[in-house]
Amino acid sequence: MLMLLAVVLVVSGALVVGAAWGIYGRLPERVEGFLVALAGGALLVSVTSELIEPSIARASVYHAIAGVAAGAVTFAICDYLIDEKWGSTAGGGLLAAITLDGIPENLALGVALIGAGGMEVAALAGSILLSNLPEAAGARGG
Repeated sequence: MLMLLAVVLVVSGALVVGAAWGIYGRLPERVEGFLVALAGGALLVSVTSELIEPSIARASVYHAIAGVAAGAVTFAICDYLIDEKWGSTAGGGLLAAITLDGIPENLALGVALIGAGGMEVAALAGSILLSNLPEAAGARGG
């Protein structure tokens, strides 16, 4: 239970710190770009090693491919709807975008909390923290 609370505080705290960074701070574009790339890479490595590899070991590579493909297609369709139909800056589109981003992250973190050890959970939570900081800072819109 203590680990759960620590993970929630760290990951959620990154959104608050990132929002403060977006409001009050300003980094050069190259530094922000580097942080976003680092966060994306860390998240991909963590999801691959903590979720995809174990699913291949327990089921098959075909089941893992099907799951990843289904998630990618769902994301692409929702992203299209947000950009083209709902408006990415309008209230409904913004809510859909935040939800589309948050559900897979939280689902992955929940699965890791259920079946992974402390180091694996820390790696995934750290990756999500890294991705949430520039994401929240970038929400400033300019």
